[in-house]
Amino acid sequence: MSRSSLFQMRVRRPRGILVQMFGLMFEEKWKQNQGIPFVMTHLKKYVEQNLEDVDLLHTIHSLRISSRSLGLHDETVPVILDDNHPVSSEIIDSVYSFYSWLRSMGRGSHELRYFEDLVISDGLKNDLIKVSVYEDVFPAFSDWKKEGIKIFIDCPHLKLSDVKLFLMKTTAGDLSPLLDGVFGNEQEFMTRDAKESYKRVLDKISIPVPDLLYITHFGQKAKFMAEVMSMSSLIVDRDENRKVRSYYMIRFPTVKDLREITFVEKPKKKK
Repeated sequence: MSRSSLFQMRVRRPRGILVQMFGLMFEEKWKQNQGIPFVMTHLKKYVEQNLEDVDLLHTIHSLRISSRSLGLHDETVPVILDDNHPVSSEIIDSVYSFYSWLRSMGRGSHELRYFEDLVISDGLKNDLIKVSVYEDVFPAFSDWKKEGIKIFIDCPHLKLSDVKLFLMKTTAGDLSPLLDGVFGNEQEFMTRDAKESYKRVLDKISIPVPDLLYITHFGQKAKFMAEVMSMSSLIVDRDENRKVRSYYMIRFPTVKDLREITFVEKPKKKK
């Protein structure tokens, strides 16, 4: 789809853009729809190849404790075998059984999510899986870069190393060269207070707030950035995301495709 065939939303040209990652660049439910099925398929092989990895062993140990605790109240819970069990393949099978049971029961925990992230990160590093990127992201980012606009990524749900890995391993290739900064959930930026967190992010970006634009698919996030952080906001209303309320679509510039954005210079004041 060419840019000329799309509706164009005229927006004042910023010096920098802060872009929400999931829901805007990548599918909001990427992990549920692609990541977890990958874990189900590759879990056994990953554990087999990394049984000497201390991080993995600690994670499995935490899951083992959880399996035993749950097993005290429900005999149907698969219990993870001890590390000293003589047959390693049976240990791996027990890890898989407990993981599958947790997923089938809709149970979640910090240990479970961390375990999944280990498997997914390994898959990304070894090119066994790619992060599906929306088709408008690469061409839009490329155009913005050519215009001299700096691009920053906002992803407070993942640690910085994982955010960078996701951006490198996409179906559109490595997006890193197009970016000027990436923000994960490191304590340097992310605190319990959202205003303080974004103040730190904006201080790091070092571009005056009036010259920045925040792009999100959440109406409430656009409202927060505008009212609390005094930052211009734009909404991308993708069909597969939750519907944006009409109130926000009226209040903020809204597009369905990043290529619908046309940046224009701020009108010069008449003398």
